[in-house]
Amino acid sequence: MPKYSEKSPRELSVEAVLPLRLTGGYSSFDVQRAGMIIQSLDKFWIDDQKLLLWVIVSGDRFDRSTLPTCKRVVTRVIKERDLIKQLSEYSDASGWFKQQLIKLAAYHVVKSDFYLVLDADVICTQQFSENSLIVDGKALTDWEWKSTHAEWWAGSAEILQHKEPLKGFGMSVTPEILCRHVCKELLSHIEQLYNEHWCTALMRRKIWTEFTLYCLYATRSQLMARYHHSRPWMIRHRQALRSRHNVWFERDFRRWEPSSAF
Repeated sequence: MPKYSEKSPRELSVEAVLPLRLTGGYSSFDVQRAGMIIQSLDKFWIDDQKLLLWVIVSGDRFDRSTLPTCKRVVTRVIKERDLIKQLSEYSDASGWFKQQLIKLAAYHVVKSDFYLVLDADVICTQQFSENSLIVDGKALTDWEWKSTHAEWWAGSAEILQHKEPLKGFGMSVTPEILCRHVCKELLSHIEQLYNEHWCTALMRRKIWTEFTLYCLYATRSQLMARYHHSRPWMIRHRQALRSRHNVWFERDFRRWEPSSAF
């Protein structure tokens, strides 16, 4: 068992971000699921410094005491409107879009070069540390065919005014690791394109996702290769952020292979 340093967890090159939705459909269970993911992070984080986890909530009713007490994870709770004040104008907007905005905007509070983006329906199943997430100054990155979610890539390309063919591989879905510098540059670029706050610009337009926007911008700006490991590198080194077998719905348990996750 490592001894944990009393130094600030901000000194790590990677932090983590977890948006939570307190009410509304599937997300009504986010608080309960948050407890499970935080406990799993606490169990499997093996760095000599604690992991700083930013929990971003949608309102004032969140009871911080509902979060588990941890030895290896430091949790800090902030309200989404304190992160993006423009969200108050979109109270009826889909939580799915709001969470994507939050993940991009988290660079405002994160001080590390990179941050691990999580959802409440994710759990950690293997040991990990700063050095296993960021290797040689680049983040581990999961990839998938762009054709898997072609409408996301097309919508993001339209927003960014990209005309290139949407072929090959792009960033996959949560969990992923984002570079703070790229997020800052991406949102600034969107504001320059539309002459309005980036949140307003994105909420006016559908359909896009945080990772398709991020990947398209970073690739064109030659930042993807600078801050992220390529798909060939990930395959060659047998690295992945997600298990090969994921459970999204109850029916998925019939084909799930637990050994692939643990």
